[in-house]
Parts: sequence; C-alpha cells; structure tokens
Amino acid sequence: MGAAGGGKTYRKARPLNYYAVIALIVLLGSTSIFYSRYERHHPILPDQPAIGATWYAGFASEVCGTGGPSITNAVLSPTSAFSSPATNVIAISPKTAAQAGKNATVGAFLGSAISVSFSKNSFTLPGASITKPATYKDGDTCPAGTPDAGKKGYVSFVYWPSLGVSKSTAVSDPSSLKFTNLMRFAFIFGPKNATPLAFPSATSSKLFSLYQALQASGGTTTSSPIVTSTTSTTIVTTTTVAPSTTTTVHSTTTTTAG
Repeated sequence: MGAAGGGKTYRKARPLNYYAVIALIVLLGSTSIFYSRYERHHPILPDQPAIGATWYAGFASEVCGTGGPSITNAVLSPTSAFSSPATNVIAISPKTAAQAGKNATVGAFLGSAISVSFSKNSFTLPGASITKPATYKDGDTCPAGTPDAGKKGYVSFVYWPSLGVSKSTAVSDPSSLKFTNLMRFAFIFGPKNATPLAFPSATSSKLFSLYQALQASGGTTTSSPIVTSTTSTTIVTTTTVAPSTTTTVHSTTTTTAG
C-alpha cells in the first residue's frame, strides 16, 4: 500500500515546478498583452522628414543692415531633396533614405545649392546672376549704400526653429543643423555684435500659406508648428497615422513679436 501510493511524505510534497510553470505562463501572457497595447498606442514612426513628406523652411540673408540676395529654384540642384516653391522658401522633400530624417540638414542644403556656400569665415550667395555669386568674408568692408557702409563686416548665422519663436539663435557652423518644419534661418554679414534684422514677415507668411495648402490637399507632414502674429497665437497639431490624418487647431489671444 505504501509502495503503491508513494508514502505519506510523497503525497504531502507540493508540485512546486508545476506552480512555477503556471506562474511563468501567466506572467508572459500579461507582459505580451501590455506590450501589444503599448505598441498600438505608441507606434514607432520613421525619423522625420520621411521619404514622401514635405517640410518648408524660410531663408533670409542680411548684408550690413539691409536685406541680401534671395534663393530661388534656379540656384538649387534638381536632384536634391530641396526645391524653392517661392522666393526665399525652401521645400524639403526627401526622395531617398540618404536625404531623410537626420540627414535633412542645412549642411545638406548647402551641398545641393549651386551658388550658395558657407564656412566659419565666409558665405557665398547668388549675386546679380548665378554665374556671378557674391562672397562675403570676415574683415571685408561693408559696401556703399548699406546702413553700415565703411564698417568691417563679419559672417554669422542665426535660425528660428519655428514660426512661433521670435528670438533667433546664433550658430557658429550650421552644417549639421537639422531642419525642422517651418524653420527660418539667415546668413548675416555685418559689424560684430550688431542686432540681426527681424526675419521678413512676407517670407513667414509664404511659409504658413504653403503649409496650409499642403494640409488642405492631404499632403504628408508630421509636425506641430506654432504660428504667431501680432494678435493671436495658433497652435496647429497634426497627427499622421496611416491611412488617415487628423488636424486640431487651438487658438488663444495674445501678442507676440513675429
């Protein structure tokens, strides 16, 4: 009898291995459910701008206190990710992985431009024509007819990360600066410590108009630009989750220098 039943000690022993397996199955199942729900609510999106997306950026240049040369499609390589749908407006539309995400930089723009270049001590912009670019170097004299004529000029670079930012940020080398949607930037040549001119409002207006037109046409963009004017602040939040796009607009009254 004892041999057949395994003895009282055996019958009282608890099947710990069995309970451990059951507990492991429950744990793995719960973890799998939690992770699936997390992935559904937090999808991994490709680095932006992705292939097929379109972003816009505004360009300006300043020479000794006055507006400098402009950028148009004529000075941009047609094979690059960059085009100019309006004067001093740049469209960033990656066609390959090498042009998308972290590779969409001001440096890449400079590399694709036919008559635009920048270094720590100089920059070159289109002059009277593409074949006659204008180069400005540290220590050169401000040209006649400008507010700072006769003074020594120096090269600098500033940018505004979105339309909602009124204060510019100075950068010594923009070559690795990644574009953001509706970013504005400017090359400046003028006396040291001179206050940069405000970014041209006409170009800012073009940027926002192009952005609105893209949204209305169902185009692809994944950003949350903040658009400012002297009377109101509008936050446009766009969420793109294939196959649909949802845009929410919140408005508040304020006064902001654009």
